[in-house]
Amino acid sequence: MILRRIPLSRLFHGLAIAGAALALPVAAQSAYPDRPIKLVVPSGPGGGYDVTARLVAQSLSRQLGQPLVVENRVGAAGTLGAAQAAKSTPDGYTLLWGGNGPLTLTPYLMKNAGYDPIKSFIPISIGAVSSYALVVPAGSPLQSVRDLVAQGKSNPGELTYASNGPNGGPHLLGEVLTSVGAFKALHVPYKGGTESVTAVVAGNVSFAFDAVSTNLPLIKGGKLKPLAVTGSRRDPKLPEVPTFAELGYPELTSDIFFGLVAPAGTPRAIIDKLAASMRNAAAEPAVQQAVAGSGNKAESNSPDEFRALIDKESNRWKKVIDSLGITPQ
Repeated sequence: MILRRIPLSRLFHGLAIAGAALALPVAAQSAYPDRPIKLVVPSGPGGGYDVTARLVAQSLSRQLGQPLVVENRVGAAGTLGAAQAAKSTPDGYTLLWGGNGPLTLTPYLMKNAGYDPIKSFIPISIGAVSSYALVVPAGSPLQSVRDLVAQGKSNPGELTYASNGPNGGPHLLGEVLTSVGAFKALHVPYKGGTESVTAVVAGNVSFAFDAVSTNLPLIKGGKLKPLAVTGSRRDPKLPEVPTFAELGYPELTSDIFFGLVAPAGTPRAIIDKLAASMRNAAAEPAVQQAVAGSGNKAESNSPDEFRALIDKESNRWKKVIDSLGITPQ
């Protein structure tokens, strides 16, 4: 075999080209973002997902130097938008503003949601939190959760509760309450949250669980009476209302959360950069004030902490769904 001597100039030139090629992915990541970012919101305009997403997106856009373009993707209880984001190229240019429904609950109620809430995403950070409130009509004689449970036990089947539809968070919380309280109540599903709350205000049903963020005007206006909140802490907008955990019902602790996730496979450098931007956003007084105005609280956590929260809530709701014998549709 004849070995050819390669001139040093050609050898160094080749090494330089190879080194430049290897450096390209790192350089590309360090330059992120260099174009607009699409933020998929799995609900329509004006709801909790949409409002919190747009408020936080304004801060992220300023920090990252690129527009965050909100794309509302409505349908299938949030799973259509989540599936779209999950199938996107994992380059940091398509993100999902996710929450309890599409990330910890709804996929377990469907035979094929189009994605796996654990495997399809990398959590980045939580962005905003709120809680559900157990509300009764303003004129209801029930003054506490203890009163409601006692009424349910002494008059089996007399109490009714509304929800925004079968197998959603408000329905399942009602099922958990009747289970741990050992009483029965008739579930009355409506087409949406507005209809279910209207039924409570009118006194057509005994109680309901619904988001504090959407019910606050009715509560402050004296049309609904809150008996407890599901948050891990008292809601800052309703500091006088106890949590279920305080009342001896830890099973009903359930924060409503919204946060940022990316498709699985997104480079860690991009995840870390976005997580840092989320921390900065949550710390901005303007963001805190704006999010508080929507009835939520601006917060952030690390990717690992957000992962732990999603895992915990997913396992919790899977157990509830199994215990109720609900079959995925």
